[in-house]
Amino acid sequence: MSQPSTPRDYALAHLCRLESLWSGVHDGEIDAVHDARIATRRIRSALPFVYTAPPAVTDELRRIGRALGRVRELDATRELLTTLEARAPDAAAAIGIARHEVDAQLTRQRRRMVKKLKHRPRSIARAMAPGFSVGRFSSLWRNWNHELRDAIQHAATDAQAALDHATAVYMPNRAHAARIAVKKLRYLVELGAATGAVDDAAVAGLKSAQDALGDLHDMTMLGKMVDQVQFPRDLLNESRALAAVVRAETARLHARYVRRRDRIRGACDESLRSVEHQPLAPLALPAAAIVAVPVLASWYLRHNDEDDRRVAQYRLTS
Repeated sequence: MSQPSTPRDYALAHLCRLESLWSGVHDGEIDAVHDARIATRRIRSALPFVYTAPPAVTDELRRIGRALGRVRELDATRELLTTLEARAPDAAAAIGIARHEVDAQLTRQRRRMVKKLKHRPRSIARAMAPGFSVGRFSSLWRNWNHELRDAIQHAATDAQAALDHATAVYMPNRAHAARIAVKKLRYLVELGAATGAVDDAAVAGLKSAQDALGDLHDMTMLGKMVDQVQFPRDLLNESRALAAVVRAETARLHARYVRRRDRIRGACDESLRSVEHQPLAPLALPAAAIVAVPVLASWYLRHNDEDDRRVAQYRLTS
């Protein structure tokens, strides 16, 4: 598939990717679930700049993402337990019980996911190419390139504020908020880089930052799960040892985040610089054009037949 040149091309390309992963998702494959979740995030990052996409498309993608997210989180928890088993052999029995609990939850969530995702996502592509819509009409005077740059600027400012709030003293909610802010910025910058709106200098740094904060989040969720498991009395010492190992790993991962914090801020600064290098003036509809709006709209919609044909190339088939 060719390089996307607009947010709609970008969204449709990742819809194709989501469609290609659908069978693996239904089989509960770990990599398929993870990659499908990333695809939904990338599509959602582009939708605010796809003026023909109705709100229902965003709602549907949010629903898909939530179903995938519940399974992905448990997959990550199970992988962490396997990793800790080698580091804490004295807690092997407690880890086995915790894994059994995770497996039970994972089975339930996979079943729920399959039931919720029974419809393939090809209809989303069709919904993004209506004949006439308020979004298409308003795009006469809107500029997705300008709006995307503005969104990146705001997201970078929000990420910097969240990083400042997530201090060197570990506070899970603040670290989680920083992860979400960095994640939103990363996917906007990826969209901008893919469509040529900004350069890609900040992408690698933002991905590394999201990975570091994501690892910390996954370990935090494991700690909460271990606290909730009802261990047998004869394994209380092992369960305490497991909890201690999880706390130590959480502290290590948080310390890693603190060490990288300046580099993460640097990635946010790079995102801002990529926007400021080529600032765009906001578009405005001249007063004289108000009289000509009906004519312009008719011309625009006729000339978007070719645009619709391009969208049709992305429509997903079974």
